[in-house]
Formats: sequence, C-alpha cells, structure tokens
Amino acid sequence: ASVNPHVAGGDSAELVAAAYSFGVAHPPGFPLLMLLTRGFVAVMGLVAPATSIALRANVFNAILAALASGVVFLTAVRVTRNNGIGAALLGAGFFTFSPSVWRQAVSLDAFALNNLLCTVMFYLVVEFSETVSKLSSATAVAWTLPPVALPTQ
Repeated sequence: ASVNPHVAGGDSAELVAAAYSFGVAHPPGFPLLMLLTRGFVAVMGLVAPATSIALRANVFNAILAALASGVVFLTAVRVTRNNGIGAALLGAGFFTFSPSVWRQAVSLDAFALNNLLCTVMFYLVVEFSETVSKLSSATAVAWTLPPVALPTQ
C-alpha cells in the first residue's frame, strides 16, 4: 500500500487541515472536495479512531482515484460494446498506474476528484451518444437542440 500515512508535500497539508476544520483552502478552495473529505474523515473516525486524520483523507483520495479508474474501464467496455474487455482492462490499467495518476492518488489533492468527475462526464457522453444514435433522426435532432429552439406548440 503506497497511500501516504502522513501529510505529504505540496498542498496536501493545507487541504487536510481545511477539510478537517471546515476551512477554505487557497483559491479556488475546492468546496466539493472539502465537504466529501470531511464526511469521509468523520465516518472513518468512528470506524478506525486510532488512524490519523491525514491517513483517512489520503485513503479517501485513493478511493476517488480507484473509482476514476473503474469508470475508465466501464467507458472502454461501453465504447467497445463488450467486445474488448481485455483492451478496456489494459487501458484502465495504463491510466491507473501512470506515474502522474498514481502520484496524485496517494495523498490528498484535488486531482483524483477531478479525474473522477471527468471520467464520469466522459462516460455520460458515450452513453448519451449511443442513446441518440438509436433514436430516429428527427428525435435525435430534437435532443441536441437547445430548449429555446424547440417549438412551443
């Protein structure tokens, strides 16, 4: 396990302190990360009270990174229409074990949550594009138009 048991360099110490104290980290502040981390740290404090706050925050960050890797796998499976599970696993593995993703996953920082949110959005784009391609062309055009362009009657 390579999760850092203590605060690491960079912004990690500031983010752990801000999350635990409901404070604001340096701009932009990362409010979603702070709230989610504070909730996880509090719940894990009940489950494993002997662990440090930094370790709990870093484990949460590693979970976010693992979820992002899982979504990369699901997206690749969806794109290959279940024919490339091996390729999807390989792609998710390359993503997970790339040095930058791994380095960002082992101590609290905003990148793991950003990776998760971006991969979820990419999965939703793939899902939406497949849904639109199954519709008739008139319905697909209606789905892609902004609401103000649709007729009101």
